[in-house]
Amino acid sequence: MTDPTDTRDTGPRVGTPLWGYLAGVTVIGFTGLVVAMLRLDPSGLVELARTPLFWVLAVLVILGELRPVMVSSATAVGGTYPSTMFTFAVLLHLGLPVAVLMQAVAVTINGVVTRKSWHRVMFNIAQSSLALIAAAVVLGGVRHRAEPGRAVGAEGR
Repeated sequence: MTDPTDTRDTGPRVGTPLWGYLAGVTVIGFTGLVVAMLRLDPSGLVELARTPLFWVLAVLVILGELRPVMVSSATAVGGTYPSTMFTFAVLLHLGLPVAVLMQAVAVTINGVVTRKSWHRVMFNIAQSSLALIAAAVVLGGVRHRAEPGRAVGAEGR
């Protein structure tokens, strides 16, 4: 389960650069999470919850967060979580608000099951929210460039 010598569950001292980084990422990430949740249509989420795709992706995201893939180079950090690729599928098919919410729930479940400290769970939720927001921005830019009637690469000519 947890390594007794792992210091990642010990919070940094207030005022240190590490504390500033942890607090900054957490505040910015949760701000993005709240903005994404404000864009979530509750009636649309209820309708979405009636589809099998939603539940298949939700189960895959949660299982991917609970069972990391262990590779020889990642044994020191606890493995790589395959939930990221399933959350990206949620982002592509169901949109940013659903993806951010699903990943936040999965990270919270992982934190409870593995008994991680609250600051670590909050930071993990914030960093995954920021990563999904960045991916959504890039996808939005790619979709904008690939609109019908617009020649790709013709800018500036």
